[in-house]
Amino acid sequence: INAEYGGIRLLPMPHLVSLVVLGLVAAAHAIPKHIMPTWTARPTRTPSNNSPDAPLIGNGNVATAITSNGPGDVRFYLDRNDAWVPATGDISACGYDIDNAGGRTLGMVQLSFGGTSGFRAAQIIANGTVTGAHGCSQGGELETQSWVARNLDLLVTELRWTGGPAGASLVVNISTTQNDQAQPDFCHRFDSGGNSTVQHASRQLGFPYQNVASSQIGRRHLYKAAWATATSQGEATSVTLATDGSVVTIVTAVLSNFDDDLLYPDPTNPAEDLALSSIGAISPIREAHTAWWSNFWNRSSVSLPTAPLLETQWYGSLYILASSHRDDGARSAVAPGIVWPTTTDRPAFRGAMTMNYNQQALYYGLAAANHLELSGGFYNACLLYTSPSPRDS
Repeated sequence: INAEYGGIRLLPMPHLVSLVVLGLVAAAHAIPKHIMPTWTARPTRTPSNNSPDAPLIGNGNVATAITSNGPGDVRFYLDRNDAWVPATGDISACGYDIDNAGGRTLGMVQLSFGGTSGFRAAQIIANGTVTGAHGCSQGGELETQSWVARNLDLLVTELRWTGGPAGASLVVNISTTQNDQAQPDFCHRFDSGGNSTVQHASRQLGFPYQNVASSQIGRRHLYKAAWATATSQGEATSVTLATDGSVVTIVTAVLSNFDDDLLYPDPTNPAEDLALSSIGAISPIREAHTAWWSNFWNRSSVSLPTAPLLETQWYGSLYILASSHRDDGARSAVAPGIVWPTTTDRPAFRGAMTMNYNQQALYYGLAAANHLELSGGFYNACLLYTSPSPRDS
């Protein structure tokens, strides 16, 4: 898993294992509030076909890269760990060639408002959130706080307008739409719709690699994911902010038809239902999310006062792994979890998963870091490959 993290390329580091095991690292069991990469300009490599340089949040099923296309624009690229297409025609009716295989970013939620230059963001790994501040043409800043709920496939963004003129209002338009970098093909289908209270979009792809085990069910399925957006003001396409510091919440549910072993054939209605039911329950959802991250960080820590960069790398790598891997042992949780959104349909290296050092090295340090719960996806991938591997060798 490659991701640019505050200007540092992060990879789980095997050499840290020896540091912890030999007792050369003093552990403090503290939540890493001191690790907070910041952005003072909008990301320049998101969208990209390689590792993004944007702030990243995720829960092991859903990932989001947050970027901007210019003043008055904030974009949340949405990804799921099951949104992949294979490179072999005998698995996919679409017959994707080798250069078109790999992960697919599904779509995005776009915020539009009267804006001026300025993009600031902070990655708060202590609780898996990203805060942002964006200049407004009316004055002041649009402040955002975003997180992907750990126990629900839900992107939550809270908006507040600060520093604007008294008595004024700021309208923020919301677009739930497809990935602007998508390349339609025979199996690609994009749809959108909704009503005044919830809007949705969906993307259909070919048969993903993770679900080879679906042959046990005796059926082959085209993959479909849907994302649906609702707001605390009850209007799905726009919200109005005042300068009194009040907060408006936007939620986007991101589901696929491979959730929970195909319990439903089309995820659109379940996504709408989740968005609408969650908008009135943000407080308990936030509490569960914050508690999960607190428990996660309290399982291990390091203190390297003479090597702060290495300490940042250790925490950042764990954050990437935790955000991209499920920890519930589900059969559908497959390595490498989420490959953070490349946003294009032609990911570098074709999104290849080579089950050797390239994948194994991601998990070398988990035992020493007391986080073996994140390793299940690797073993699931090995088990799922057991049956088709002789054919594909």
